[in-house]
Amino acid sequence: MKLKLKPGQLLAVVLICLAIGAFARPVDDTKKPEAAKPDFNVYHTQHALTEYVAGVVKAHPSTMQMQERSRTDKSGPPGAAAYTSSMQVVTVEPGGLTEDHSNKIRLLLVFGEHGRELITTETSFRLLRLLADSTRAFEDLEAQGAATHRIRSILHRSVFKILPMFNMGGRKKVEAGDLCERKNGRGVDTNRNWDIHWGFQEKDYDPSEEYPGTAPFSEPETQILKEIAEEFVPHVWLNVHSGMEALFMPYDHVPTIPQGPGAAASYSILEELNEVSCRGQCAVGSGGESVGYLAHGTATDYMYEKLKVPLSFTWEIYGDSKADFHDCFRMFNPLQRLEMEEVAENWALAVFRLLELLPKHPAIPHLQIAATSGSHPSHGSQRSKHSGANLNAAKQDESSQEPQRVANTNPEKAAEVRLEGQEVVLAGRKVDGKRWEVTADPFGSNDTISLDGRGLRALHPPGTLSLTRWTLLVIVAFLGLACYAGKGIRMASSGMRGGSATGRRARSPGILSP
Repeated sequence: MKLKLKPGQLLAVVLICLAIGAFARPVDDTKKPEAAKPDFNVYHTQHALTEYVAGVVKAHPSTMQMQERSRTDKSGPPGAAAYTSSMQVVTVEPGGLTEDHSNKIRLLLVFGEHGRELITTETSFRLLRLLADSTRAFEDLEAQGAATHRIRSILHRSVFKILPMFNMGGRKKVEAGDLCERKNGRGVDTNRNWDIHWGFQEKDYDPSEEYPGTAPFSEPETQILKEIAEEFVPHVWLNVHSGMEALFMPYDHVPTIPQGPGAAASYSILEELNEVSCRGQCAVGSGGESVGYLAHGTATDYMYEKLKVPLSFTWEIYGDSKADFHDCFRMFNPLQRLEMEEVAENWALAVFRLLELLPKHPAIPHLQIAATSGSHPSHGSQRSKHSGANLNAAKQDESSQEPQRVANTNPEKAAEVRLEGQEVVLAGRKVDGKRWEVTADPFGSNDTISLDGRGLRALHPPGTLSLTRWTLLVIVAFLGLACYAGKGIRMASSGMRGGSATGRRARSPGILSP
């Protein structure tokens, strides 16, 4: 029997079937997790962090100082409010603050360029605390198997410029609830505002994420940072971000890395850091090749290409790849205190591990402080600024002078001397307010020795004996002691003393320990 339905009845049947199908579909009880929000019992607020940074600097006036840099831009459209940006700039010189940094390894580090990346500013705070009191750092580094004596020596020959929270305006927006904000206080991505391939737009360009501004260096933040870099002339530029785990070098605007020995050394340093600080899990290479998109007008490309900073790096220190695109805080920051502290501590220590690897790069100077025989280095004769190439040239000029003589002038720290073949390299200055001198001696090692005033390790009294003379005295003393001991043995054997004689063994001269 055929069932005949009128058009109206057929429509009713179809609607009923659709309704039954809809109700019959399995119900998905799984819900997306609620978007995470920052817990300011775990993270510092902007105000708290800047106060803590200022407190750390104030507590260590011999090695740290802070300057607040600010700039106002009034070039907006008529009626628009002027835009002001300010930031803390902390100088850290573990060997003691000096005015002339030409004989130091110079590192410029920026944290918090994108407002939503709170973990980076926490890392800056951990780094400052470790630089202020490195005891904890060296305990952890020793547990990692790091060459702590090498790191300590390089640390005392280094000076840092650290910007703990670069994007104050963007951070203010994040703390007000705009958790996906990466741009500055007036909506410009400062990491697209540099004058290198500025304004180029890829097919996936999203102005809400990477608006580059009205012109290169239109933003007060990039203007300030450019001035700092030009004044400081760093050997190392490090821009710390989050969103993934990666160690990047130039370039960001093309999918390739630079060529040449310096670039190869930079890549090798990042590979080693990947193993010691990132469990081998970080992407390593150029940002343009590894991150999945090209970026134009970035600080790292500008530092490398225009300012000729030989080691220009971007570190991405955390990312939750499972987070929803709109769950920004979860994507860019650890949520729990323990994980946050582990990430911040690990990457603060990674800066120390970077120091350990710097001597492998041809642009890093050995910083030999040398003068002709009978004279001491004159700080007044040092050039105020050096590029990496000029420092290497200076190093070659100094190494040709014989004999090598160096002076320790750090009043607070025991000197650290590294012997490189026939050359003596010194880090440090005065010990107990007195001058120490060391001349080259034929010890063919690359170890570090300390002048700390104890026993043989003191080498010689202030302003008197050289290392070579001290060595001769030790040899003479050894021979005299041996003769005395030999005489005692001969007397015992000839019966001049009763009983069983015991000859005293002469002790060999002390060995300089690393």
